[in-house]
Amino acid sequence: MRRIALAAIACCALSAPAAPASAASADSPPRTIRWSAGQVTHIGSLRTSSSRTRAPTLARAIAAFGRPSSRRVTSTISCEVNWTRLGLRATFGNLGGARPGTTICSPSVGRLGAATIRGRGFRTERGLRVGDSTARLRALHSGARFRLGSWWLATAPVVFGGIEDDERLPIVRAITRDGKVARFALHVPAAGE
Repeated sequence: MRRIALAAIACCALSAPAAPASAASADSPPRTIRWSAGQVTHIGSLRTSSSRTRAPTLARAIAAFGRPSSRRVTSTISCEVNWTRLGLRATFGNLGGARPGTTICSPSVGRLGAATIRGRGFRTERGLRVGDSTARLRALHSGARFRLGSWWLATAPVVFGGIEDDERLPIVRAITRDGKVARFALHVPAAGE
């Protein structure tokens, strides 16, 4: 049941649009989205791969991206956090719930589940940014496939509920509009118990 709830958090976060972002400052270095072996490993300086000793908590996201513009509890197991100036919206969750006196939006409780990026200050490891053309997307990420209304740049095997042995789930998608990348959607399942 908890896995189904986590999947619901990720699906909702990946499909909803993020707040528009202002243009990236010319003097700020780009934040690189990295992935490897079926998981997103970094969003800029935020390490998103989870371990027992280092999880991508809201506290670590604040250290990486600065103070958020807003954060709000969206359910008993999820929290939406926005960094409007960066064009970044993230969903944090914790299937273990929050301790008394805290909420899922408490910096030490929430763990990254999904992110939507609209800011040009982010790029993939190969250099793709919001605003780039679909032709550039295809040149930089020749293995990308257009499925279900978005370009799947990276995938992972379906861990549970897969119908076929080789069924895959997108972990990094580029959503395009009018021939240009409008946003990236990332799936980072770190909100376990």
